[in-house]
Amino acid sequence: MTSSLNHIISEIQRKEKALSLASLNEIDEAYQMTIYLQEYL
Repeated sequence: MTSSLNHIISEIQRKEKALSLASLNEIDEAYQMTIYLQEYL
């Protein structure tokens, strides 16, 4: 259980970093992260 939770957190952090590096504005970044989280979780 802990291993899968750590994997989920790592994937979310990876996506968050990728979106931040894409230099989107904050609203677009938040929107893209929301879509990702809805699909992932």
